[in-house]
Amino acid sequence: MTKAIGELIDDMHDVREQRRAIAKEDKVLKAEYDELEQSLISALEATGQTKAASETASATIKHTVVADVQDWDRFHAWMRKTNRLYMLERRPSQLAFREYLENARGGNPPPGVQKFELTSISLRNV
Repeated sequence: MTKAIGELIDDMHDVREQRRAIAKEDKVLKAEYDELEQSLISALEATGQTKAASETASATIKHTVVADVQDWDRFHAWMRKTNRLYMLERRPSQLAFREYLENARGGNPPPGVQKFELTSISLRNV
């Protein structure tokens, strides 16, 4: 037996509210985790260590190099000049794509891109 539409809406609402509660809790836990991480890094560096362990886990300081673009115009020009477009992540901005379609003649996507429509439910509290 399938559920009635109203029951499906109520179930979706209940699950969404549970997810929101978990997300709020996760935000608090993430902040606590980040604070503990910084404290541990400081403690390890103060003792000249890069690794330590307890009875339940081990920790190692890890350094990762990441990009922080200061001048996008210069970076884009360099990528085009040196043919290094692969340095960008390979996905279009969905907002920019939708705006392009609104302004494009016939709503056609750019070459090499296919549009498709996702179907979902917009659920709001009553």
